[in-house]
Amino acid sequence: MKIAFLFQVLAFCALALVPRAAQAQAMTPFTDVIDVCPVVTNATFDEIKLKNGTVVYARIAAENPTFLCLERFGEQRAVGRDQVASMQRRTVMTQEERASFGDQILFTDDSVLCGKITEDNVPFRWYDILVPGGNFIHTGFKSQVKIAYQNGKPLGPVSK
Repeated sequence: MKIAFLFQVLAFCALALVPRAAQAQAMTPFTDVIDVCPVVTNATFDEIKLKNGTVVYARIAAENPTFLCLERFGEQRAVGRDQVASMQRRTVMTQEERASFGDQILFTDDSVLCGKITEDNVPFRWYDILVPGGNFIHTGFKSQVKIAYQNGKPLGPVSK
């Protein structure tokens, strides 16, 4: 158990050393999925129109002052609020579902995790976040985090 944990820490440290170019918070397209279920259509998702004319069909899983967290077939994406022209909600989330996506971590590569932050490890500078669906806990090192929100509020300055 300790060896696996140590290996995970070393792997994330190695990733932290890889230089990354600063990027704008742009919408990364979802993976193309051919619907195998005739019940799942774009009409069953929320409709998000971007200022560049792109229309995105996904569930708005979470919102904060900076971005929307979109979910489609288990994939999560972030799109900056400043890029959204309009939204039409078609999905209904229970209070429990909304709470399960209550925290968001946006990484420097513009990937996002929405779930519940279960640990804010100050000495080693990482977050653990429980992502709903598969109930997986993901670890994200703060050196790779652009911004994190917990219960709709930004967590203090991210330590590098």
